[in-house]
Amino acid sequence: RSALIDGVTAGLIALAVALGGWASVAVLILAGLLRPEAWPLVGLAAYLAMDGERKTRVGAALLAAFVPIGLWVTVDFLFTGDVLATKHASERLALSTRPWTTLPTWIVTGLEAKTVTVIALGAIGFGLYLLRRRSADGGALLALLALVVWPVLVTYQARQGIHHAAVQRYFLPLTGLMTLGCGLLLSSVTDRWVRHRGAWLAAAISCVPLALVLVPLVTGERGGRNSHDAIRAAAPAIQRVAPCGRVALVGTERGVAFIPHISLLTGRPAEDFEFRVPGRTYEVALRVDLLRHRRGLRKAALPDWPRVQTAIGPLAISPACAAALP
Repeated sequence: RSALIDGVTAGLIALAVALGGWASVAVLILAGLLRPEAWPLVGLAAYLAMDGERKTRVGAALLAAFVPIGLWVTVDFLFTGDVLATKHASERLALSTRPWTTLPTWIVTGLEAKTVTVIALGAIGFGLYLLRRRSADGGALLALLALVVWPVLVTYQARQGIHHAAVQRYFLPLTGLMTLGCGLLLSSVTDRWVRHRGAWLAAAISCVPLALVLVPLVTGERGGRNSHDAIRAAAPAIQRVAPCGRVALVGTERGVAFIPHISLLTGRPAEDFEFRVPGRTYEVALRVDLLRHRRGLRKAALPDWPRVQTAIGPLAISPACAAALP
């Protein structure tokens, strides 16, 4: 479902760039109801669409940007009684606050190589498009502004503790937008194509890199359902060792992405699970074998204790803990 939301957001943002003007503002407001990262884009689009003095344009931008924000908090309040319900829920699921210095590497390692390639080529395509036109184009300018704003907002989200496995998905709206830039890059081979076929060719060609990015996400969603079933099957074993205290996750650091799912299906608080911290004492360790390791991430070894094989990986239980269990 999350990938579907990001896919729809990607389509809305690309449509906003294609439409331009106040139509783009309306479309981006819809995108802002799905992803808060789109809120600044609403203001940027309104600024570009508004005529008049700078003060007038800034005022219009601020008013437009607050429309999706107001709708978002209103829905939160009507359904939960808390205007910041989404923020508070994210804080409860956050793993930890990461230092700013580690975020660039952490984010890059979370992106597939083809995603980085699409974003880079798309940026070049939009840049060349603006240079060839030699005049301001609201859609292309909005795309390049999104190229700056979106990574900054995702970086902030990452610092608050989003899961490493979700980085690729968080960048999907930007990636979808940059596929249009890839189309513009290829369609600018000749001036004739730019004048007569540029827009249609850009849309057609952009389907190729977008498909390359979307297919793994769709298959990942299927894999996510399999992971859900595996965690559900492993839940009784994890629940059984609850009296032994906190569970250390070992293997690859990406395993922490499953903490909310493990917590939900076992009925244990998320604070009971963490990636193994050197020097800290644990009585139980779990290796999550559902994700491959990626370069740049930490690894931790499974202690040499008696093990119980679960559907998501081996669960090592210290002799002291095992002796205390019924």
